[in-house]
Amino acid sequence: MNPIARVWLLGLAVVIATGERSAFAAPPEATTTAEAPVDPAMAEAEGLYEEGLICYETVDYDCAIERWQRAYGKARAIEGAGTVRNAIVYNIARAQEKAYAQDKDVLRLKKARDLMQRYIDDARLDGTEPADIDAAFARKSQLEQEIQRAEAASAKPIPRRPEDTAPRKQDRQVGLLAGGGVLIALGVGTIAGGVTAGVLTTQRAAGRIDQLGELGDEPERRDQLARAHLGDRVMVASAAVGGAAVAVGAALVAIGARRAKRNRVGGHAAFGPRFDPTSVGFAVRGAF
Repeated sequence: MNPIARVWLLGLAVVIATGERSAFAAPPEATTTAEAPVDPAMAEAEGLYEEGLICYETVDYDCAIERWQRAYGKARAIEGAGTVRNAIVYNIARAQEKAYAQDKDVLRLKKARDLMQRYIDDARLDGTEPADIDAAFARKSQLEQEIQRAEAASAKPIPRRPEDTAPRKQDRQVGLLAGGGVLIALGVGTIAGGVTAGVLTTQRAAGRIDQLGELGDEPERRDQLARAHLGDRVMVASAAVGGAAVAVGAALVAIGARRAKRNRVGGHAAFGPRFDPTSVGFAVRGAF
């Protein structure tokens, strides 16, 4: 291993205090090589690392991640610096965890988990203490659980309060009742108007035929007979169309009333014929 890397590893041991033995502690003989020539690339990487450490200690975790990623890129090109690179990977994972506590972005936890797995894989190759590898594996398992909880919380639908849905249901019920009432009124009006028009047409035609007598104008007699038949057809058609409208309207009113009762909206509706000196029709009365 590069002797400078060993010296740096001694500094890395104090990055993140976890109460456990650090995975980055250098062996005792590391301090005996401090006078070795300084590798410029390693010195630059160590400078970036120290900047990241300042960011970490001042709770600027995105800054720490950025500096340590750059330090990793520098150390990546240094032969024999595998342990240094792995230490940086671990530190970036911990910084992602800390950043998640600030912004609750679950993607940070996923990055921390993947980085921790990367650390475990490489630590098994560079002679890291088994106890440190086990500790990292336990932390990865904890991250998996945190990810599951975070994703479950974000996917859980927000319960809708009863008062949020009641107005919508009431609007639909009022619409059914109002629409049914309109159809019933139109149906009754069609029946009344059509029957009245048909009766008047038939009566007028019959009266004219009586005036013509047995020897009256035959063409006009045929014309009046046609008018009488037309009046009959108007009455039948009006009764059929109006009756269908009344039936559909009554069905809508019944559905609306049942829904209002089921949902306990607290209103009531009633319908029936309406008469006054100038008109006849069908009235729907309700309270909501």
